[in-house]
This record gives sequence, structure tokens and C-alpha cells, in this order.
Amino acid sequence: MITVRNPESIYQASGQIQNGTFHGRWHFSFDQYYDPEYTHFGTLHVFNDDTLSPGAVWPLHPHRDNEVVTYCAGGEFRHEDEHGKGGILRMDWVQHTTVGKGMWHSEINNRPDEPMRFIQMWFFPTTHGLEPSVEQKKVEKKQGLHTSAPLYRPYGRDG
Repeated sequence: MITVRNPESIYQASGQIQNGTFHGRWHFSFDQYYDPEYTHFGTLHVFNDDTLSPGAVWPLHPHRDNEVVTYCAGGEFRHEDEHGKGGILRMDWVQHTTVGKGMWHSEINNRPDEPMRFIQMWFFPTTHGLEPSVEQKKVEKKQGLHTSAPLYRPYGRDG
């Protein structure tokens, strides 16, 4: 059964990070927030709407065996991994990361003069231990009401 949540029931997170602050709306149990009623929906187990202050950095941190979709909803999102690889997402760009057997990465507000907002979704993978990979692309908006664009499709299909 699907439950529609009141906006007030979505967990509000905030705190200090390197060079600034963050504010988040976390729809499922995440980090220090745990609610046994909201741990996942199918394979989706993280749905976070986060804003980083100008120049703020979520320092290098590890992940393992997740499929991560990040949508930049405002500002400039810079992603870097432990090998110095990464890229910049501008508004309406999406990034798909296969974390696989593990990677360290950071999330950075690339702009020193404006906040950066991103929506991030994590999915349980169908296959574990894959080689990590990152791909980025612009989301093409369609004209009209009630249109949507696929951001992620499993099994290598366009999304």
C-alpha cells in the first residue's frame, strides 16, 4: 500500500559541513534519522532533497553497492571521487553513479555565491560488486503539464 505523507512528516535535517551548512528533507531513514515506518519503497531506500550553502562541501565519504541518481535542482553540483575524477552538474542535469564494489566521493557546491539544491535517490542494486562508474547528462524538458523525463532505468537502457 502506498501512503501519501504530509510535508510536515518528512524529516528536516540541518547541520555544519566543511565550509558551510546543509539543509535536507529526508523521506526515508538516513544517517542519524531512523523511522521504522519509512525505510524504503521497493528498491528505493534514499530520497533526499538537500541544499548546500555557497561553497559548502560534503567531504570524501565511502559508499558501497548502491545505484545513485542525483538531480541538480539549482546552482552547480560538483562531484569528485577519491581519484580526482568527477564533474559538474548544472540545473537540470542528472548523474547516475554505480557505486558497486565501493568508492569514496564528495559533493560540493561549486558556486561561492549561491546555494545549491540537489535531489538524490539511492536504489538497492540487482547485482553487487560491480566496478564503480559515473555518467552525467542533461534532462531534456518537454513542453506541457504533467510531463516527466526518465532519470534512471536499470540494465543499461537509456534513462
